Amino acid sequence: MIGLGAVQTGGLEKPVESTTAEVMPSSGVGYLDAGGVAPQTAGPGDWGEIKLTLTPLQRTIQDILDPLALETRVVKEWRSLYQSFFAFFARNGGADETERKAWAIAAEVFNTNLVAVSNRTTQVVPMTFQDFLDGVDSFRHDGLREGAHRDIAWQPKKILLLMAAMIGRIVAGWQADAGLARDPHRDLFPFRNYLIAENRKASFLGSVFGYDGRFSILEYRAAGLKPMLHAFPHFAHALMENGIYRCEFCTAQVAGNPPLLRAHFLRPLRASPPMGSISALDIVLLAGPPASTVGSRDSETPGSYFESSSTALQALAFEPSEAPEVRCSKIERLFELALTDGLLLCGPQRAEASTARRLAQTLGRTQAEEFVIERFFALGFRNGHGNEPCLEQAASQAPLRLARANCWALWSSCGQWRRRETRQKLLNKPAPSIPY
Repeated sequence: MIGLGAVQTGGLEKPVESTTAEVMPSSGVGYLDAGGVAPQTAGPGDWGEIKLTLTPLQRTIQDILDPLALETRVVKEWRSLYQSFFAFFARNGGADETERKAWAIAAEVFNTNLVAVSNRTTQVVPMTFQDFLDGVDSFRHDGLREGAHRDIAWQPKKILLLMAAMIGRIVAGWQADAGLARDPHRDLFPFRNYLIAENRKASFLGSVFGYDGRFSILEYRAAGLKPMLHAFPHFAHALMENGIYRCEFCTAQVAGNPPLLRAHFLRPLRASPPMGSISALDIVLLAGPPASTVGSRDSETPGSYFESSSTALQALAFEPSEAPEVRCSKIERLFELALTDGLLLCGPQRAEASTARRLAQTLGRTQAEEFVIERFFALGFRNGHGNEPCLEQAASQAPLRLARANCWALWSSCGQWRRRETRQKLLNKPAPSIPY
């Protein structure tokens, strides 16, 4: 059996050229011999015309990730798919060199900070290839509640779905690159081109995208990305728990983009890797509710959604040296705007299950690539690590409880002034909605 040490090459090495991509004469249509995947018509902003034939591995991955079969698949079928998928990467399996490199990259990501139980002790224990093979023995009976087991070795469905989705993303990305190398920047809008390039840097496993001031926050939103604040899904939470000591006014970095407020926190915000922590966060003030259907390929952002008045933003900016009552008043106003969805955060962005399709359409250059990207996020996977939850937990519907529990942190940043009035105001507010 092959192990990680035998095939590990790292995510930056150029893959072997795939023989499954063939550049065709211009016809305006991209074809996929995908056994049920509809052909894709190329239009403005699409990548070139290309004919792709799915490999046996890609066909197996599509069967594994088929959303219509997930709920009806019996244990016998799960076991059969599990065995055939992992046997493909065995020493005598059918995987070629490119597919083995994709396996190595996916296995390395899967094993990142992997928490497992060894000798009754919870510790970081990377899984070997043999461990993956032995996972089929965990399919004991129908109705196995995998979420009840902390040890990844007892979650075979999750192992299969996650590894299949990651390897599918890597192979499809390399395949698209090989077929479209003749004109990699053909007719693409800059924002989509930027996200695809960032996804490529992450070995086509991109899940977190930093905020780039060249692009509008609405472009991120329309692409299916949401602010990634691991412990603070709502700016009001961050404001209450960590407090801010300075709110800086920043002019627009690019013509056409709105001016910003930059909040500097008393303590850095906790964020998921690779961001680590965030000490300052850019904020866009909204003049009205933004449309949820803004096209991700539209390079022009409707300016009417943003508050473009410098006077309005400077009225919320403050320095640490200002009087406590002034700072308190402005922090309260920022808190109110956060609760009423009057702010958009310009921090690191990530995809979620609810926006999987939109991000797949933005990152994918072929239908095979779109399919695996969408299924990865639709299944609730966020980063590919084996110790992440299998299904994404619903956002908290009761942020007001957090407001009551942490309101002292907000008062600490405001000083002593008007604490009683602030407390009454917070407790009487209705529960805010999660933005986006």
